[in-house]
Amino acid sequence: MSRFASENWQSEWRPARDLLAVVASMFVANVPTIGAFYVVVNQYDPDAGTAFGSYLVNQQGGALVFAVLWTGIVFVAFGPALAAARDEVR
Repeated sequence: MSRFASENWQSEWRPARDLLAVVASMFVANVPTIGAFYVVVNQYDPDAGTAFGSYLVNQQGGALVFAVLWTGIVFVAFGPALAAARDEVR
């Protein structure tokens, strides 16, 4: 069998390719979380005298809640596919 995909798309790289595809899909689906953290970091003023953790929890709590919930939704949606792809690689 060839190392590269043959006409029926079977190869010895298929499990790793599937795992990489699921991880990349999870990253793309989680872009809103990255955007929320970008807004938080962009608006943070270190000269204001508050620690970043305190600022995140007290002033940007909505972004934190959104990020946690959205990441949870992504893991619920992609979790079974990620587990199946990971088990094929092992």
